[in-house]
Amino acid sequence: MAYLFTIQAGSGSASHFYAFYEYAGWFETQDMGVHWSPITSGILSTMQTPSLLTDPLDPNHLYLGGDQGLYETRDDGHHWTHLTTVNGSVLNIVASAGSPRLIFCTTDQGLSRWEE
Repeated sequence: MAYLFTIQAGSGSASHFYAFYEYAGWFETQDMGVHWSPITSGILSTMQTPSLLTDPLDPNHLYLGGDQGLYETRDDGHHWTHLTTVNGSVLNIVASAGSPRLIFCTTDQGLSRWEE
C-alpha cells in the first residue's frame, strides 16, 4: 500500500504538480490531478527522504535525492543518471533563482554546491 508523503508544484504550467508516495515513488500530473504518471521506477521508487528539485526554465530537467544518492533527468523522468560527485544520502536540494543557477545539496556527509 502506498501513502502520500509530499506534493509540490512543477515548473511547467499552472496545472503541473508532483507527488511522492511512500513505497510507490514520484508521480506527475499536468492536468490538475486528473491523470497521474510515474516518473520513477525500481530503486528510485523506494527511495527514503526524497527531495525533488525542478528547473524553472525546463520542466523536463529534474534532480532527485534521497538515501540512494542524487539523480538527474533531462527527459521528465524517463531516464535517470546517478550523479556520483555527490556522496551520501541526500537530505535537501535547493537552487538560486538567478542565472547561472547555483545549486546546494545537503547530505549526511556534508554540503555540495555547483553552478549549472
